[in-house]
Amino acid sequence: MLGELRGETKVEAASFSETVLDIIALARKKLCPKGSRLLGVGVGTGGLVDRKKGRLRYSVPLGISEPIDFEREVASRLEVPCLIENDANCCAWGELAFNKDEALRDFLFALVEYRKDPISLGQYGGLGVGFGVSFGGKVYSGVHGNAGEFRSAFCEGPGSLQFSLRREDLCRIDQDRALLAAAADELARNAAMLINTMDFDRVYIGGDIEALDIDFPAMLRRRLQDNWMYPFPKDVEIRYSSLGGKAVAYGAAGMVLHGLISERMLPGLAAEVEEVAPSWVSDVQ
Repeated sequence: MLGELRGETKVEAASFSETVLDIIALARKKLCPKGSRLLGVGVGTGGLVDRKKGRLRYSVPLGISEPIDFEREVASRLEVPCLIENDANCCAWGELAFNKDEALRDFLFALVEYRKDPISLGQYGGLGVGFGVSFGGKVYSGVHGNAGEFRSAFCEGPGSLQFSLRREDLCRIDQDRALLAAAADELARNAAMLINTMDFDRVYIGGDIEALDIDFPAMLRRRLQDNWMYPFPKDVEIRYSSLGGKAVAYGAAGMVLHGLISERMLPGLAAEVEEVAPSWVSDVQ
């Protein structure tokens, strides 16, 4: 990590692209000293993202209900490669790119965020979950780019909530431990079926859940055993993200690095691939 720039900004659908370009310009000015070279830009955001086509199709946390052509409105206006990806997928990219202690192939990253702003609380109770899925050491996006989108199997009928709890209850999970435990257990039961079905050997957990008063890894281990019908134990490594609160930002950087390598656009590829990383990454949430 060469540097870090944090702040808050108001993001609206009509001004999304210009807001992202302003953030890129500001970060570039602050974090890229004279003589350094910006290799690429990665943007991680919540919502339905078609990374291959460079489109943000829909985002509840950003209030975006109509597709945005990110490739045309943002990426094409920069002289360096610029990619956008779903935030949970970014987390999976981050583990693949920067977790050098493990040989990662098939794993699940559960990104659990709790936003307390009025818009998030009013729209979906503030609790948002997304999965980043890796198969064979590559992030899996799905046929339509929607892989990893979560809604509890216990929800009845269509709706904007990801859990079966009432919106007013979700808004209070940071104040009521019983409600927090109920939401976490519902997530664990859903995740356990997915983990056992797909036979993942590792699960990473990241986001705001790390700061909440709940031992989610232990809860998930119990539900994994409940969901397992065979006499021998299920061997799954469960841990919090190795990248902490910067998981999305690191992952967006890892995604860009992977793109540069796969397209053979990285300067001095053979000699420098282990040393060079994008100089800046934007984590828009």
